[in-house]
Amino acid sequence: MTGSEMSSKTVSKADDFERVGNFVVADGKLMVIEYSDLPDELGVARNADGSRKFDAGSIAIHVLSRRFVERLTADPDAFALPWHRADKKVAHVDERGRRVAADKPNAVKLETFIFDAIPLANGAMVLQTVRAEEFSPVKNASGADSAETSRRDMVRRRPHGWSGAATTFRDARTANRTRRSRSVRCSRWTRRICGKCCHRSTIARGQSVCLDWDQAPTGSSMCASR
Repeated sequence: MTGSEMSSKTVSKADDFERVGNFVVADGKLMVIEYSDLPDELGVARNADGSRKFDAGSIAIHVLSRRFVERLTADPDAFALPWHRADKKVAHVDERGRRVAADKPNAVKLETFIFDAIPLANGAMVLQTVRAEEFSPVKNASGADSAETSRRDMVRRRPHGWSGAATTFRDARTANRTRRSRSVRCSRWTRRICGKCCHRSTIARGQSVCLDWDQAPTGSSMCASR
């Protein structure tokens, strides 16, 4: 990424209308079109091989050159990111002082997004990454893309870091088990957690260790045994 003033990460979209920005090239410039601004006909557009035409989802992970930021903000009066309109459902108080939950959009929110700086960067580039490793958003109170699904995905990801020979991992809440087959000592995460929670750097064969995250909103844990 040497020479790139701004680089970004992308994942393939989960569906045509996933609520993520879309990396596109327009007028020869790399940029992001917010999901709410992408026309439906483009959201469902397909290439000749049947693949999704607009499939590069923005996960809001960027690296910016310090010199790039300094160049953009050198004259505050000459630089400003554009506004984006978002229609929101907002609870409000009626004329009798009663709280009313909105059942349809009733308010306008104006937002600015850092991705609008991408077309202004020299050598802007995008790196595709693995969704399971780096992206599990929290957008809803429950159901898909909620704290519950994000926590589930983080628990699923952790055994990849432990991965010891003949090691079995169990989600303490669901009793689901996973097996991996590399050295436990290869993971910096493993050493860090063991140092804080287990007070040892290895798990003896036949021994079980349970790691609890008491600070999690609803509590979560993972057990490992060899």
